Amino acid sequence: ATAALALGVVAVSGLEFSMGASARTGTAPHAAAPALVVDVTTAPPVAGAPDDAWPLAVLADTVAWQLDQVPSVVRTEGHATPAPGQRVARVVLARAGTDDGHAGFVLEARVTLGDGRKVTLREPATDATAARAIDALAGRLTGRLVPTLRGSPWPATPQDLGALKAYATAARALDARDWSGAERAADAAVAAAPMYGLAHHRLAELATLRGARNEARDHAAAARAALLPLPAEADAVMAAQTAWRDDTRRGEALAAYAALSTQHPARLDFALAHAALLIHAGDRARVDAAPPRKSAVPRTVDLTTRRESSTTPPRRP
Repeated sequence: ATAALALGVVAVSGLEFSMGASARTGTAPHAAAPALVVDVTTAPPVAGAPDDAWPLAVLADTVAWQLDQVPSVVRTEGHATPAPGQRVARVVLARAGTDDGHAGFVLEARVTLGDGRKVTLREPATDATAARAIDALAGRLTGRLVPTLRGSPWPATPQDLGALKAYATAARALDARDWSGAERAADAAVAAAPMYGLAHHRLAELATLRGARNEARDHAAAARAALLPLPAEADAVMAAQTAWRDDTRRGEALAAYAALSTQHPARLDFALAHAALLIHAGDRARVDAAPPRKSAVPRTVDLTTRRESSTTPPRRP
């Protein structure tokens, strides 16, 4: 998945803010180092039928979502340049053939940890077992990167093959910033598996991008109900995201993002959401008085086209 997967737009008083691991256009002093930067890329798919890549697309999106729900992690995609003393873990997700030549495939996460150690996590799968393999590998990877989350519960991916393939199409469309194509494919995934929480989550982001607040609220509520269980810190992030998309819960969202942005200053998505909510509440003075921050990994956001880019070009457009 690319940075586009994390895009959502906070639209308050005509102002738009990027929701994701990103910074406002420009630079500012006093960058806060995050607990961990995780740079995630995806290896090119193996040769074969065009649909060979679908398990990898679903895996990449699942990993991206899990890492974004961990407040102490800043996720990047192929362009992390560490500051002095900063830890950066690098992950390459891949799909490979089986070693014994049997039917199926192997999903891999090739990891370079922040201390330089290398490890490869592997899960064998077939189309019928792909969902379980995706969940197992994503959970193992998150636990290896963030040891306090080792063995923590995460929501299960639906096993409906049609839903998975539709969601893979949505993920690839999000990579290409094809918002309408992503929305059509995510809708198809939800039609095939109504409790596909991650598809509802992406639909909430996409509805927000086009200003459909009621749709965004409904999909966010559906995602909240389906994306269980969660580790406690991820649950706090999910609760804030759900409250923010419900106009009747602005006060709750404001309190949640105030706490998150204070506790995790490297996560500019938290700071931007907090600022937008303050503006909506008519408290522009607190926004203006806040000390400037910049992302630990410099990125820019084009608020006109709603496209996000890094100071180093990402691997894919």
